[in-house]
Amino acid sequence: MRSRGFTLIELLVVIAIIAVLIALLLPAVQAAREAARRTQCVNNLKQIGLAIHNYHDVNGSFPMGAGSGMWSLGVYRAKQAWSSLTAILPQMGEVPLYNALNFNWGMDVATAPCWYPNSTVVTAKVAAYLCPSDPNNARSGAGDNGTNNYFACMGASSIIPLGITDNNLPSLAYQPTSGLFAFQQSYGLREVGDGTSNTVAYGESVVGAAVQLPRQKNIGLINVNVPTMAMLFDARTNPAAIQAGIAACDAAWNSPSASTDIQRGRLWSHGGIVSSMFTTIVTPNSRQDQWTHCSNTGSGSLSVFANLDGFHPGGVNVLMADGHVQFVKETIAQPIWWALGTKSGGEVVSADNY
Repeated sequence: MRSRGFTLIELLVVIAIIAVLIALLLPAVQAAREAARRTQCVNNLKQIGLAIHNYHDVNGSFPMGAGSGMWSLGVYRAKQAWSSLTAILPQMGEVPLYNALNFNWGMDVATAPCWYPNSTVVTAKVAAYLCPSDPNNARSGAGDNGTNNYFACMGASSIIPLGITDNNLPSLAYQPTSGLFAFQQSYGLREVGDGTSNTVAYGESVVGAAVQLPRQKNIGLINVNVPTMAMLFDARTNPAAIQAGIAACDAAWNSPSASTDIQRGRLWSHGGIVSSMFTTIVTPNSRQDQWTHCSNTGSGSLSVFANLDGFHPGGVNVLMADGHVQFVKETIAQPIWWALGTKSGGEVVSADNY
């Protein structure tokens, strides 16, 4: 008796069925992987939350958003400022890394004979500071290593410290911020009048793109003519001025001659806005305002606006001051986002608004 094999048509039908099944399965696999990555991102933020509260127990306040750093003997520069993420390294279980730092110098010293005394440590990758959903993190190139996805909240403040430029650090008495973190200042639970469960402490955001091109996603802007009136301690006091400032950044974004900057999330150790802080002014994952940060100077470290933009569908994860992690939808209304950023603005915000 002669055995019967598959005909060509039957074989093609079987292959087509398998292809359809694979096509149906792939989205489910991708969704499962993203769920795992999002869970890891949440865990990273929770670990940071525990760390800042342990730091608070020891020091009576949360760490400064940006400390100080010496560039050369007796010369201090904003670029050398240490970040809040550096301050909590011991609480993050990174004691050897913390002990290896020479805090007598800044985090990016480039003057002989002390050529980058901290370079090995500050460029190290800390797993808890990297969101697994970001394909750009831990990239390499030109000193911009993209080692940070988690940023301290300056609140709805668009002001930069008075008198400060990237090349000087003239005074420790800087402008306060409406958020939980600031330049050269530290805040504690006593300052959180809005309640710790209603105040953002940290948020996740993208690392800057590896390619620096105008209108490239995940890049920032520098040398933008942001109106001085848009630089406010509290954005709520002049919403029209803030919108004018955002519009100036949007116009620069749409210009082919825009001065771009890829340093978002450059180094977890750097206390500059571009590397380790953000403002709750532009809503997360904004489709209209697609730049990551916008500066009126030649330095992204002194940005007027610094946004949260994540790779999780629908929004971003944020750490609230009480230690719980909240997923904030990208559809959040701008006034609500401003209110969540302030530590003592007196707003009443319902959880169903975000």
